[in-house]
Order: sequence, then structure tokens, then C-alpha cells
Amino acid sequence: MRRRLTILSIIVMMVLAGCSGGVTNPLTDSPSDTGTAGPHDGSDTLDDTPPTGTVVTEGPIENETERAETPIDTPADSTGDKPVSEENPWGERTLTVAIDDQMNDGRSYESIVENALSYWNENSEKYAGYPIEYEVGSDADDADLVISFVPNIESCNTKENVQGCAPLYVSEDQIKRPTNVEIQGTYNETSTKLLVIHELGHTLGLRHGDAPKQIMAAKSDFTTIPKTDAHEKDWAWDHSPLTVAVDTSSVAPQNKQKVSNQVDKAINYYNSKGDNHIPGQASFTRVNSMEDADIKITVDSSSNCAQSGDCAQPFGYDPDHDNRLENYAFTEISVSDANPDAVGWYVARRIGIGALGYTSIGEFPTPLRSSQPESVRTSRWWQ
Repeated sequence: MRRRLTILSIIVMMVLAGCSGGVTNPLTDSPSDTGTAGPHDGSDTLDDTPPTGTVVTEGPIENETERAETPIDTPADSTGDKPVSEENPWGERTLTVAIDDQMNDGRSYESIVENALSYWNENSEKYAGYPIEYEVGSDADDADLVISFVPNIESCNTKENVQGCAPLYVSEDQIKRPTNVEIQGTYNETSTKLLVIHELGHTLGLRHGDAPKQIMAAKSDFTTIPKTDAHEKDWAWDHSPLTVAVDTSSVAPQNKQKVSNQVDKAINYYNSKGDNHIPGQASFTRVNSMEDADIKITVDSSSNCAQSGDCAQPFGYDPDHDNRLENYAFTEISVSDANPDAVGWYVARRIGIGALGYTSIGEFPTPLRSSQPESVRTSRWWQ
């Protein structure tokens, strides 16, 4: 299976310190939208069209970044282009900042933080009204501020699904040491830097709408770190084996047992690892409940597919919002108007597309390639 990471720019409307995001990122050009994706129709033009699916909402497999698009009003006492204060509420010029990395993803945040601190070292007097000199320290207990990079921020004050959170300090009696600043660590370097600068601005007394307005705006567009799409993974499920259920209620009575046997041949082919294209985690077991099954197969006399008599549509999760699934939750397969002796071939092929992420002809086991004639499809191809 191909191992490439598609680098995509994804715009996400951000929530900053309890407010939501929407201006152009002032530190970089705005990334372009990636467009939308519809269900995979199961056609054989697979080399150019990787399978897409529908996002489900029953709890993410990974930490999922929710979109938040509800802005809040800029405070009425914002001061525009004038410095906010001529007095330093911190009571000292040099402040120590520690980094708390809770992401555990191997990423280094030190240079990002240092760049953000440098911005305020150069601009705090101009915008906050007093000079600040930040320095990075290693001891969180002795630091003036701790910047925590976390997978997600559930709430900040009364706002939910925020991407950054910090207190607004305008007087000395509000200062708490160490002050914790939370940053959601799922964005690229430029966007993460802007998040840190924005939240530090609040600790300097800057409100939304204060200068620098592009930094302190109540809305910003940030770019998420792209995640590996499901079709690029060897296994895009969070468990194995996968359960398979079949609805044969519309199949002619004389063909029901044959169709059921054909489905068994298909899943047993994968279970036996009959081809080196089959991932090691692939394992399937039959169950009776369509509702609870991971793979839901319907065999019918009429097609439920948009462009062909058989199709697969995966459902799952899209945490990086690139309109492609990163993990599967379940897959629906439809096979219609097929020779009962070929049902197993069509089911096995659609399992490859909708459950294993096959996208090009070369990824399929040889017996399941679209070039195989009807004589192969109705044969004992699984042997």
C-alpha cells in the first residue's frame, strides 16, 4: 500500500482565548481550501481517485479538532492603536517562561515559543505600553508563565472548543505565578506561533481588537498539521477482527445459501492472507446484526450505487478536516444484479476498497483486479 503523506493546507476557523477565529493569518499567506469530497462510487478509476467517505460523529478515534465559527464581540473598552497601559502589572521586566509539552508526538516546541517571545520582546512597549523581556526556563515551578501544548482544550472560561486560553491581566492583583497558557498543539509551526503570540498578548493586557489588530483579532485562520489518510495506512481501524453482516432479504430463496457461502469465501480469503497485498491486521468474522457490524453488506436485485452495480462507502473520522477520512468506523457495501457465483468476488473487491483502502489496481490481490473476466469472477478464485 502506498506510503505517502499528502501535504495539504487546511483552513480552520479558530477559537482564541474563548473567542472564535476568521482573519487572514498575519504571519503567512492564507492557505487555499482543499474543496469537498463525496462518497466513493466504487468505480474502477481508482488510480486517480482515492476513496473518500462520510464523517460520523459518535466520538473520534483520535483527538478531533472541532470547527468553531461563532464569533464574540470585541470588548467595548478596547483601545485600538493606543498602548493599553503605561504600568507593568507583572511588577518586573524579565519574565521566565517554561514549556509543558503534553502532546507526546515527538515535536519540539522550543523554537516556536522562542520566536513568539521574541515578538513581544521587540513589541511589548509599543503595544502593551511597557517593556517585557521573556526568557525560556526549564523549571515550571519557578516560572512566571507556563505554556502548555495540549491535544485539545475543552473550555476556557465559559467558551467551549477553544484553541488557545490565557488570562487577561490588566492589574497587579490579577497576576498568578506561574500563569498557565494553553495552546492546542495540532497546528503547523506558523499557526502555533501566532496562537502563542495571541495568548501572550492577553497576559500583557491586550484585548481582542487591540493593536496589533491582526494578532489580537477575535478571529483567525490557522493551518492544521495534515494527518495520514486512511487509504495510505496499512490498517485504518482501531480494532481487529472486523465484524461482517449480510442482508440477503432481497435475494431469491434458492440463492440465499449460495450468496451466504460466497461472502464466507470472500472474508476467509482475507483471513487466510491468500495474497501478500493483504495487511497482517486484516481479519474478519461473520455476525448477524447489521446494525452492530463493521462491514455491512447488502445483496439486492436493484442497485443502490450511483455509477455501478456494486460499491463501497466507508464512514469514519476526519480530524484534520481535509475532507478525507483518517480512520474508518464502518463501511457499507452494496452488490446488486450479480451472478450468485460471483458475489464473493464483488464482496471481496469492495472490502478491499472500503475497509482496506485499496486505491490502485496494483494494490489489489491479483484475483480481485478489475481486469479479471467473468469466468474468473465466477470461479474458485480464492484457491
